[in-house]
Formats: sequence, C-alpha cells, structure tokens
Amino acid sequence: MKQFKLLTPIIALLLAALLAACSAEEPAPAPDDETRMVEFILGIYAGEPGNGNSGRSRAGEEVVPNDTTYFEPPVTDQERMHTLRVIIVRPNGEVEKNEYISKVFPEAGLSTFGNYRAKVIAGETKRVWLIANEAAVPFNFENINEGSTFPNVAVEAITLSCAPGKPLIDNTGTVKTNLPMSEVFDIPVKALPENGEITEADREQRAELFITRATVKFSFHIKATDTPSSPYTIEEIAIDNVGDRQYFMPNGVTYTPVKYLTEWDPGYDKVSSYSDRWITAYNVPSGAVNSPISFLPGNAFTFGTDYVPNTEFHYAPALYFPETKLAEGKKYVVRIRLDGDKDFCAEAELPNLPSLPRNTHVKVNITLAHSDLRCQVDVVPYTAVPLNPEFGFDELLPRPPAGPGEMPPWVVFPDPDKPDNP
Repeated sequence: MKQFKLLTPIIALLLAALLAACSAEEPAPAPDDETRMVEFILGIYAGEPGNGNSGRSRAGEEVVPNDTTYFEPPVTDQERMHTLRVIIVRPNGEVEKNEYISKVFPEAGLSTFGNYRAKVIAGETKRVWLIANEAAVPFNFENINEGSTFPNVAVEAITLSCAPGKPLIDNTGTVKTNLPMSEVFDIPVKALPENGEITEADREQRAELFITRATVKFSFHIKATDTPSSPYTIEEIAIDNVGDRQYFMPNGVTYTPVKYLTEWDPGYDKVSSYSDRWITAYNVPSGAVNSPISFLPGNAFTFGTDYVPNTEFHYAPALYFPETKLAEGKKYVVRIRLDGDKDFCAEAELPNLPSLPRNTHVKVNITLAHSDLRCQVDVVPYTAVPLNPEFGFDELLPRPPAGPGEMPPWVVFPDPDKPDNP
C-alpha cells in the first residue's frame, strides 16, 4: 500500500508534464474560431503573353477595341511575375496572412497565378495586398508579421525613384530587374450559414484579382516619306517632362471599367475582374521633378541612299520610367538629333498624350516628311497588365471621357454569331 501511495503522485506529475508539453507545442484552436474558418482562393492575373487582346469576359469573349487602341502582352520575361506576396488584413488592421511565393515560378515568370489558398476567418471584408517582384522595391515586407497591425501608412508611402532624366529600371544590359507590380483590394468573405447545410461554395470562396505593373515604357517607330540624297542617322530621341518618382502602390487611381464591378454596372456580363482596364486618374508624390529623358538608338534609325520610302524602323529599349503627371500648361514634346549634330533638328508636341500612368507603353510613331525632317507624332497606347491590367494603358487618344462605371464607347464586344464583326 505504501508503494502504491508513492506511485500515485509520481504518475499524476508525469501526466501533467506530458499534457503541458503537448499544449505548449500545439495549442488547440478555440472551437468557435475553427468553425468560422473558410478556404480563401485567389486567382491573380498580370496579363497573358501571346494574346494581343488580353481582356477576358465572363463568357470567355475578348474585349476587342475597334481601332489601334489595344491591350498588349508582356514582351520580356522581366514584365512577368517571378515572385508574389499576398498579405491579407482583417477589418481591425490585424495581419491574418503574409505569404511569399517564389519557388513555383518558372525562370520565364508567369502572367497568371491561379490558385492561391489561405484559411481565413469568414464573415468579414479582407484587405488583400498584392506585391510582385518585390526585390525592386525599397521595403522589407517580410517584417510584417502575422498577428501584428498592418503598417498601412508606411506601405502606401513607399516610393520608387530615380535620378532626374534617368530610367527607373534599365534592362538593356546583362543585369536584369523584374518589374515591380502591386495592387490592393477589399474582398468580402461571406459568413458561414448558422443553420442548414454548409456547402462547398461556403467553405471555398474565390476571387479573381489583377495586379498592375508600376512603370511606363516607350517605343519608337519611324519612317520617312522619301529617299535621302545623302545618308543620315538619328542619334538621339528626347521626350520632355518625365517624372523622377512615383508611389509603389496605386495611389488615388480610377479605373475604367471600374475596379469593383457589380451586376448594375454596364458590361457586367461582359467584363470580369481579369479584364484589362484603363487608368484615368492617379496621384504622384509631392516633390516629383519632371525632366527630359533621352534615348540613344544606335543604328536603329539609319536612312541610307537606298532607303525605300515609308519603310518603318523600330526601336523598343527595355527602359522603364516612373508614371508622370504634367504640370499645368506643360505638354510632352519629342525631339530628334542627327548623328554629328549638337542641336536637335526637329521637334513635335504630343497633344494626344495627356498623362503617363503606370502600366503603360507609349508607342511614338514618327514620320519624317521631306528633307526638312518635319515630324508627325501619334501615340498608340500599350496594353494593360491584368491581375488585371498585361502592361497597362491610359486613354491616350483624343476621345470623350468615360463616366464612373461606364464602358468606353470605343470598346466593342464581338458577337460570337457574327465572326466577321470586328
């Protein structure tokens, strides 16, 4: 009996120690929290390579602009996603998830990441921050810990900057930088039903999101109307009034179609969250300085005595600049300088280029008319990048503005029963 009495407290102490160890290693979730959890599934889109009109609708139709305004896919690996960070924030500001994804991306990158999954608390609106290719961003997102308060002000204030007149990213050499991309969304996650059967649609809730490239790029397409009597080469092309800094996250941005489509919006049944969008308004940091930028195309624009009139030459450098807003009364101007000259010999305003928003490719088409090299300049917008936008674009051509929630009148949807419809 004495032995039994001695063993009883020892066994009790051992059991208590084991239970304490198990509890410390793996605390059990509160039953009420576990029953509130759902699978949150995100599809993230940054444009579709190889598809010149990348906008997609709910019915699988393409958004086909009916003129030279079109959405263009990324043309280099650096214009695709190579890493992705998803940060999910609860309404009280608590960071629920902060996940960095990189190993699943191939060397060439991806334009779509279709199946991000996270277990989250249901019945509240989540703020979802999307950050791609963060190595190009001067901020350590890894320091944002789950359970902490999200540093909203600090993240919204992140800027990307360069020396005035210089590119934000120069990918013309052997060292390449993947273009930073970002977006933020407020996504409602439905509460689970209190009574009745909980369906798969309740437990797995999905959202389609887009992500936007945070830069602007230019390309030049030049032809002459006659054959020169002596050869010449365009040595430099300059554009006035390009900025030196921008916000990393979209700031004060207005999209067309609107960012959050409802069934009451025009084109709701035609346009999905993946569809390309136009940026029609945005903010830049105070203190941004606009300066001329220069392009040195080498021998890309050499016109010899054997030149065939109206043959077009192209130059599309992998140089990326900040989004820019013009000061009041200013305009964008393109200038050209010939080999051997000190001064620019011709210039032309770009009256149909009202702004330079992120996610934009500005295609400058120049015609050299007669021997005096007079310029006529047109600007053709580039694509958008979808998680939405593929590389984005603003409304660059002179057209009436679209109102809030309104589909631009120059965008048409093809009738599947009429294949000849443009």
